[in-house]
Amino acid sequence: MNAQYNLTFTVNGVAFTIVYVPIGKFIMRATSEQDCDAYDKEKPAHEVILNGYWIGQTEVTCELWYAVLGYNSSRFKGSKRPVEKCRGKTAEIS
Repeated sequence: MNAQYNLTFTVNGVAFTIVYVPIGKFIMRATSEQDCDAYDKEKPAHEVILNGYWIGQTEVTCELWYAVLGYNSSRFKGSKRPVEKCRGKTAEIS
């Protein structure tokens, strides 16, 4: 990916890079193996178009979580480990 599509932020000394994913489309569907377990909304196959969006290049680490929120409630400790325990509302960006 072109460097112009990456942005790096530093929060309390911890760097975090996000990358831009451009607009695109794909076919969404349940696989043939999942057909009998699939919800009606997963059938039939249909095209989905996503607007471009920004996403973290890596998972949010415990180190970054602590730098932003001042606490870390993850069960697995270690600054470079991904955060695995958070509430959805806490993870949302307003």
